[in-house]
Amino acid sequence: MNVGCEERAVACCERQRFYSRIKKNIKQAWHGYRRWTMLNKQCRQLLEMENYLLRDIGISRADAVRFSRQRDSLWTCIAKSMKSDLTHSD
Repeated sequence: MNVGCEERAVACCERQRFYSRIKKNIKQAWHGYRRWTMLNKQCRQLLEMENYLLRDIGISRADAVRFSRQRDSLWTCIAKSMKSDLTHSD
């Protein structure tokens, strides 16, 4: 009888670990998506700026265009978010 209780406790712990991993992956994906939307917005703002404003912050129109073309894709942002979390995990 005691063995059955231990098996159920182990199964419960495994289920909780599984759910926590799912929750962690969803959270990381959300952070990657948020990073991507923020970069996308910044690129649009840079491209909409006048040339004199770009010169004022120290970049040229060509730099702004190059940055917008080289920004990360959505999936790259999500992957970076997950990778950075692995290096910072406790």
